[in-house]
Amino acid sequence: MAKRLVGGAAVVLWLGCGLAWAGPDGDEGILAGPLRLSLSAGLRFGPVHGFLRIPKGGKPGTTQDRRPKLPELGVAALLAPRFDLGLRWGRLEVHADATLQRLRGDQVLTAPLTTQARTFPGGSRVDADVRLDLYRVGLRCTWSFPLAEGYALELVPRIDFAILRFRYVISGSGQRADRSFTPANVQLGADLRLVLPYGFALRYGFGFAQRWRVHSGWPGLLDLELALSHKSSLGPLEVDLELGVAFERIDFIDSQSYPNRIDLNLGPLLTVGLRIGF
Repeated sequence: MAKRLVGGAAVVLWLGCGLAWAGPDGDEGILAGPLRLSLSAGLRFGPVHGFLRIPKGGKPGTTQDRRPKLPELGVAALLAPRFDLGLRWGRLEVHADATLQRLRGDQVLTAPLTTQARTFPGGSRVDADVRLDLYRVGLRCTWSFPLAEGYALELVPRIDFAILRFRYVISGSGQRADRSFTPANVQLGADLRLVLPYGFALRYGFGFAQRWRVHSGWPGLLDLELALSHKSSLGPLEVDLELGVAFERIDFIDSQSYPNRIDLNLGPLLTVGLRIGF
């Protein structure tokens, strides 16, 4: 099923890019139009669920299966700033973005916890600092269909190289577990945008990176978002304000004999954003 989803996303991506190359009316090239720069900043806030299994050296006995769960660490929600830089020429856009996802908490353990070959006794307080920063660099291209007056439908397929920067620190009772790694994958996605009168627009976006094999070391990433935006002009600037809701999943298993495992669901997340185009 997952491979079908990836194949379908790839078809949408390249079909959209191919049509964008010719333009909807077949008379515009992909680079027809002015060169534009855009800067975006936003926040994501909401609950997070799941567990982290972090052994030491891939050896059994150095951690516990499906532990620690996030509630054991006092982690219930995240506040994640997000930044995007885009350079668009005609229908083609090169972009880079960063989502800084930090999970911090502290909690008294109700049972002993073994992780990274460190055992924290039950009844002790632990502090957790988990980083799941996501960095992406990629291409987007826009395919636009005018509808009735004041309405249009836009398809924006994209392909990104995504890097997940993971850092895991648990401390307490004079001990410290510390582990970091940086897996990467290719993420396909698209935005479907309905342009409405008076500067409003409704956007549905998805991004998908398949894990491919059980122990591939490539992170599985899923990102879904539904948002309402409003565009206004301030002289030469275009300003977009956006409010929406999102869901994100991170699923990672590496290639060790007893592997690291990240299994997290983030959401529903409230999203707010500001975009300025030059």
